[in-house]
Amino acid sequence: MRLSFNHLPRLTLSLVLLSFFLSVFVRSNSVWGGDFSARQIYLYGASGLVLVVAGVGLVIRRSTLDLGLNRIDILMGLFWVWCLLRSFSMSGGFQPHEKLAMQLGLLIFYSATKILVRASVKENSEFLRIMVFSGVLLIGFFAVSLGVFQIYGINLFNAFATHGISGTLGNPDFYGGYLAIIAVFALGVYMFLGGNGQWDRLLKYLGLFTFLSAVFVIPVTGSRASWLAFISGAVIFASVKLHIIERIKRLFLTRSKSTFLLPFFIVLVLATIHVIYGLKPDSAFGRFLIWKITFSMISRHLLLGIGFDRFKVAYENYQASYFATGSRPLHEIMVAGHVQAAYNEPLQTLAELGLIGEILFLLVVWSVIHAMVRSKDLEDWPVYPCGASFLAFVVLSSFDYPTEILPTLTLSFFFLACVSAQHPSYDPFRVRLSPVLQKLIGLLLFLLAIVFGTHSKAMYGGYQDWRVAYQATEAGNFSEAKVDYLKLLPVFKWNGEFLFMYGALLTLSKEYSKALPILERAANGYNDPKLWLLIATDHEGLGDLQQSEWEIKKASAMVPHEFYPRFLLMRLFVKRKEQDSAVVVAKEIMAMPVKVPSPAVTEIKEKADSLIQQKSSARGPAD
Repeated sequence: MRLSFNHLPRLTLSLVLLSFFLSVFVRSNSVWGGDFSARQIYLYGASGLVLVVAGVGLVIRRSTLDLGLNRIDILMGLFWVWCLLRSFSMSGGFQPHEKLAMQLGLLIFYSATKILVRASVKENSEFLRIMVFSGVLLIGFFAVSLGVFQIYGINLFNAFATHGISGTLGNPDFYGGYLAIIAVFALGVYMFLGGNGQWDRLLKYLGLFTFLSAVFVIPVTGSRASWLAFISGAVIFASVKLHIIERIKRLFLTRSKSTFLLPFFIVLVLATIHVIYGLKPDSAFGRFLIWKITFSMISRHLLLGIGFDRFKVAYENYQASYFATGSRPLHEIMVAGHVQAAYNEPLQTLAELGLIGEILFLLVVWSVIHAMVRSKDLEDWPVYPCGASFLAFVVLSSFDYPTEILPTLTLSFFFLACVSAQHPSYDPFRVRLSPVLQKLIGLLLFLLAIVFGTHSKAMYGGYQDWRVAYQATEAGNFSEAKVDYLKLLPVFKWNGEFLFMYGALLTLSKEYSKALPILERAANGYNDPKLWLLIATDHEGLGDLQQSEWEIKKASAMVPHEFYPRFLLMRLFVKRKEQDSAVVVAKEIMAMPVKVPSPAVTEIKEKADSLIQQKSSARGPAD
């Protein structure tokens, strides 16, 4: 592998693309949202940089450019367009989502990766492909190494763990999912990369070291979803390389063998499920409840869905309705909580984007499987590690929410782009761009880069100021905090969480008439029992006690095992001099099981008991 001047533009592009994977190391305590917001801002900056590099390449290029699209590319584009269309609601018009902008940035990354890898395939050049794959494995190896050090009590580069072994991702489940995808890719590179050249051997052993390190750390994270994701990738490799499926079929050819082995495999599978379930039974019950309620959401919006990125807003309304309309089992009441994701991305896609979005997603998955089936071991070897890694991501997403974890989501887009670039059918839809048209597109890319850069800067400054405003609120400097929040309102006017916090501050300041419209706007993009309790407080402060009662009951139904909403309802009935209703609520409080004992719960139960005793004393012995 020799480096020449002709490689320079692609070398530059490949280095910029590798910067996307460095998001796993991006951390920040100076912005609101911490690492999540910092990585989001980083993605915008990296996307703008890719656009600049691509724009320069198109402007200086003199020859005609021949671009091709295949089924995966078209499906990816259609899926994003459908997400854009489903960001429009019939009642509220267009709802901007940062997630939509992040998807656009990753589509830019996908397109640049596909073009780069496809060019190396056409020219039969291993240079760029080996360079990019080595970069991904090296970054993955360093990310894995931080977890290895954490196991031995050593935290490098501020890779602190809030709980458990979590690398730089702050949560063992997030970290375990990332490691599982990296481990599958590393194992695939080691198993399928052919050739005896120096660079091939280096890449193979880098894959082996990364795989072994990741496998060492994955069990320690305790993430069951990551275990299933890694196992699924390993099974795919075994079926392709070791022909495991054919061997299993041969085991069942004779009746005597099948009579013995079939019950054995059934028992083995059931035992495995039982062990995995038994590790965290409450978590499993909680997810079953989430899926059950999500299906009720889907049944009402089957074709079009509830809208892109609307699950976290709509779900708890359905959960409140579920618990308010009937008597539910105690285990469901106790595991119900504040839910932001379905813990099953395909199911959440169906809920948000309907059958149309789900079909597009499933067609992408099928296209990857089709590419792997049609590939040849030697000629198209990257299809196997990249395809299996993407499918492992799909398995992971069926039990978790990795699309919210930018480093893991970036890997999935990369693997998908590599499969598309190596697709056996290549690119049946071709577009030829003249030099003039290339320059015009290059200028458009520059403009889009400016948009990304400007947005990145605005978000960085806005998140910093948001954190300052929050700290002022915590310190009790309400006047200063209100000024800060008001200044940020144009930047975050669509952000439900921001509006919730601003409205909460106004409510605490007893500015009920100002707080109420802010909190009602927040409900369009954010949902939480606390939000409805604040709205109830505002209505109570404005004298609308009937509306306040409705909102407290909704908050109570959202998380039925929590005591505080019932306490507020009891207090509201006392204020309205409806003693009988207050006693009914007090008796409900006394009958509620305690999930997490605390002084606050003890105090609420004491006040409820006191109210019951007062009512009993007022009736007297004759009653």
